[in-house]
Amino acid sequence: MTNTIDQIQNTKYKTLNTHYFLFSLLIGLLGYLCIGLFPANAFAADFALGVYPPILQIQATAPTIISKDITVVNASQDTENVSVTLRPFTASGTNNGQVLYLPVGTKMLPDKDIFQKVQILDGDTPISSLSLAPKQKKTLTLRIGLPKDEPGADYYFSVLFVSTDSVNQDANGSHITAGIAANILLSIAPKDETTGLLNEFTTPWFAQTAPIPFTVSITNTSRHFITPTGQILIRNMFGQLVGKVDLLSVNVLGNSTRFLTSKENAVDNNHPVALWNKNVLFGPYRANIIVSLSPEGPLFTKTIYFFVMPWEYLLGFFLAVVILLIVIERVRHKMTHL
Repeated sequence: MTNTIDQIQNTKYKTLNTHYFLFSLLIGLLGYLCIGLFPANAFAADFALGVYPPILQIQATAPTIISKDITVVNASQDTENVSVTLRPFTASGTNNGQVLYLPVGTKMLPDKDIFQKVQILDGDTPISSLSLAPKQKKTLTLRIGLPKDEPGADYYFSVLFVSTDSVNQDANGSHITAGIAANILLSIAPKDETTGLLNEFTTPWFAQTAPIPFTVSITNTSRHFITPTGQILIRNMFGQLVGKVDLLSVNVLGNSTRFLTSKENAVDNNHPVALWNKNVLFGPYRANIIVSLSPEGPLFTKTIYFFVMPWEYLLGFFLAVVILLIVIERVRHKMTHL
């Protein structure tokens, strides 16, 4: 009897091994086909440029000469030959902070020749290309010379460091497969008064558990970029302050809209919300937002309400209602027969 059981177990074990081998073979074959059908980017493995700072905010009053350091690092094991170009951009329209590069040759207003006043210097020499040895770090200088009659305006552009073998630029746009950029927000005085609005502050009216997502968006109707600051204060049914969400201070380009997020959700561009996370939540809550578009204002506030009940409590409440209805029905039935 024991031998029979052992034989059955061995047979099952061999069958499982056979199935596992066939399954592994199938997965390997599919992987091989995927590699053949979807070849990896030739630059993905070895191209590794870094740039610091990734964004520069420059407030300027003409006449002036502005000099800012930009450090580029080649972290790969190969020499990288890169082109160094300036490319204007605008807000992408997705409201999540992504930028949209404008076609090559686009003239920015009101100064169509603003790029002629911008140079990238290696030492004292203007450059349009750069060769970086493996693991080399080089500090370049962004130089902007503004004459006395320079009009007040905002200009948004990137200093692009792109592999010379991976860029394809034409009049309609650019396709960059291996490169990195330092984004420049240049604001030249005088600036108009800061204007805008709190475009959205919402949350689902009912939730079963944390975290609670708040959708917050700001519309900047100014011609210059702004860096709003704000927070969300949450109070319970007794008016007690039980939570606070600090909103990340981000740049909102002129005449654009952008979602504001919290630190806990800063990198989630697919669902840009501010999150309030607390272990135990139950009952009605009131959330009040306070947002300032600039140190001088304007200031916006708004209040919304939401209710939280975990599904365990919801199920218990439903059962309690059912039991109560049964008891009421039985009492009514007895009363009618008295």
